[in-house]
Amino acid sequence: AVTAAANNESYYDTAERITVSIKEAFTALDIEWDVFVEPRPSEHYSALTKDILATLVDRGFVYARRGLVHRRPSDGALLFEAQVAGRCPRCEAAASANDCENCGRFHDDGETVDGRCARSGEALELVSLDRYYLRLEALRPALVAFRSRAVMSPQMQSRIDGVLADPLPEVGITHIADYGIPGGVPGVEQQRINSYFEHAGRLLTAVQQLADTASNSGQ
Repeated sequence: AVTAAANNESYYDTAERITVSIKEAFTALDIEWDVFVEPRPSEHYSALTKDILATLVDRGFVYARRGLVHRRPSDGALLFEAQVAGRCPRCEAAASANDCENCGRFHDDGETVDGRCARSGEALELVSLDRYYLRLEALRPALVAFRSRAVMSPQMQSRIDGVLADPLPEVGITHIADYGIPGGVPGVEQQRINSYFEHAGRLLTAVQQLADTASNSGQ
């Protein structure tokens, strides 16, 4: 979103341009890929993601509540994810609104230290917004079971065990933006599903595409 705004492009136009560059680089390096899910959501991908959301809402793992988000005082725009630059409340490293690449831990928008507009550097203010949250702690049994089955490096095991040692957070999964899949959930109809939650539908779409490719090739 930040790159798109800087180039005066739509989010998806920028994402598609970057996708083309990635594919060209892979081709130049003679790297083959099995599946490449395009950035602009397809009808199937959108429907699948909304179905996952509706199922988790029905089961109580996703619910609506009021939380803190960032607003730019100069024009009142609400900013999310990489649109916000600040510091991680846990390790103090540079971080976005809710993600730290240094320690790998999630933090809520309202926990970000010294949040500023990633483009202009303008200091942001925190305001309340009703949105949908994913209750990861309620999913702890499933996550622990997955951790016990998954094959991963010792470093990744240590990282995941460190996360599981603490109470798991509630992750905001809807936002107000011109990108993302329209959620269509009561109370927040104007919001869209953010990129964090889209990953579930994106991965399942990739698995389906891989299965279709294998079936068509007779494998």
